[in-house]
Amino acid sequence: MPRNIMMIGLVLSLLFFSCRPRVVSGLSESIGESAANEFVDSITKDINLFGNAKSEEEKDIISQRVWTRIVEVYQRNPAMLRANLQKLILKSVSESSSQAVKDLVTRETLDLVFDTIEVQIQNQNRFISWNSIKNAMLERPLPDRLQSINDLKTNLQNLIGAAGSFLPYDGEFSVLASSSGPYKKLDLLIHGKESWEYRHELMSSAKKNLWISSWAFYDDLETGKKAVQKLAQLKSKGVDVRVVVDGIVSKRVGHDAITTSIVNLGIPVIRWQHPKFLGFGMHRKIMIIDSGTDREKLILGGKNFGNNYSHLKPPIDSNATDTEIRADLRGRWRDTDIVVSGTQASVAAAQFAKAWNQYVSIINPASGLSLIPDSNSALKSVPINNNSKNYVAILDHDPSENINSGKFVDPIYETTIHLIRSATASIKISNAYFILTEPLFAALVEAMNRGVHVEIHTNSQHSMDEADRPLLGPIYRSLRAVLNVPEAQKQASFKQPSVYLQKGRTLHSKYLVIDDRAGWVSSYNIHPRSARYESEVAAVFLGQETGNDLSKMFSLDVAPDLAPIVEDIQTVTLPPSQLFDVIEKIIFEQL
Repeated sequence: MPRNIMMIGLVLSLLFFSCRPRVVSGLSESIGESAANEFVDSITKDINLFGNAKSEEEKDIISQRVWTRIVEVYQRNPAMLRANLQKLILKSVSESSSQAVKDLVTRETLDLVFDTIEVQIQNQNRFISWNSIKNAMLERPLPDRLQSINDLKTNLQNLIGAAGSFLPYDGEFSVLASSSGPYKKLDLLIHGKESWEYRHELMSSAKKNLWISSWAFYDDLETGKKAVQKLAQLKSKGVDVRVVVDGIVSKRVGHDAITTSIVNLGIPVIRWQHPKFLGFGMHRKIMIIDSGTDREKLILGGKNFGNNYSHLKPPIDSNATDTEIRADLRGRWRDTDIVVSGTQASVAAAQFAKAWNQYVSIINPASGLSLIPDSNSALKSVPINNNSKNYVAILDHDPSENINSGKFVDPIYETTIHLIRSATASIKISNAYFILTEPLFAALVEAMNRGVHVEIHTNSQHSMDEADRPLLGPIYRSLRAVLNVPEAQKQASFKQPSVYLQKGRTLHSKYLVIDDRAGWVSSYNIHPRSARYESEVAAVFLGQETGNDLSKMFSLDVAPDLAPIVEDIQTVTLPPSQLFDVIEKIIFEQL
């Protein structure tokens, strides 16, 4: 689950719509009273102009002007300005009658806001529109027709290069894990309780090592505490247990107690945090068992260690109210993990070791944690068998590495674009957050114009996790764009897409199926934050058998009683809000 990036919009609303005197006062100490009044007047004027803009081009111009002014003022005296603005915003929040605002606007989230601005300054890129990376995303076109899986494999291999490699993988997906040996199966873990029981079985089987990356461990008894007990047992048996969690999230109430208990057991824990910019996060969800042995397995996907994912929380009382029943159902999330055995598990282990060693030796050498020795020795050399039915690649994405290079590099996103551009019949996307960027929209429209049936499954206002409700605006705007492609962009063979909105339990899955023969399962949200700020991981597969089984799972997910199809575009329309328009255009595209 991504951080609530819409916080920046809430901060803007507090600054420019409800506490002008305090803003001027806070700015005056840093830049002078005259400049402070001029700044607030100009921003307020532009926000009003934005609300009346008649075209996207006009909005772009206003957005760039606003963002440039914000950065210019911030650069004058960043330390003092940051301190003063934080103080006055928190004072305004404390006096607010809205508990929602008090819950959302905290010192921690304000740090994220200001770090976002500083990231832009560091990159010397004051206003970043997704249009600006369109050419970079689409500069390597696919051939007109891909005759086989090998054609697709070769093209994608050229694309991802050193980011990962496609290796043969015999077997097919199964709905739950089987007892097959290594190199035989890719197993989908889709049922909360059953998949968690299997996860614990795999953890118990560890003899050499158990390495975990998770956005968070939750402070709950049934899942978080049980996981810690399992880690303690393994450590007592001499298993090399290591844990990586997001540094900011793991310090929050609801996550800190369990994480601290793992540290207190003497288990090496990295609370991953960028040394300069708190905006970057660790969002990978992987578990590696017995790396470097013939028992090696990898679990990868969307699930963290908590009751929302495991469904281990006891059933609700039979006397519960309808509201309590709905809340309980929403809290038992629909999510997907994948189990990989053999060589590709070794690839993930090498990626884990690289990230671990980089943090310990470069990012935070004061941590005192030990390095993982011979991190590449686990990689096995397996010849490519062009007659294999299935191929799998593990792609790792660390956007924090883009700061020094000044380039936008995202192997998962680029692979997604090229998979979509290879589609000839169907594209099936199930993702908790479906938010369009220009390259993604262009690729989907191209596919629809080829007669490809595009199907999208995502959250609705009835299923969205409460903390991420502000994201509904961008999600619904994206869905409207897909459902209402301008006639001028349509060709004769255009195929109308289908959109399915989750109801009841929150959707947290992240998977993609192309032509029932290729796709991925991952931790990656189709969301600008995953592309620009979160470290992510994906298992990209190529193969008809695996594609068929994942496609069957999609059909089950979008059954009418679980995720009805959108018949009326008003279903994905929220009440008009000038504030949310400002958030989406001025701020959202920064991320």
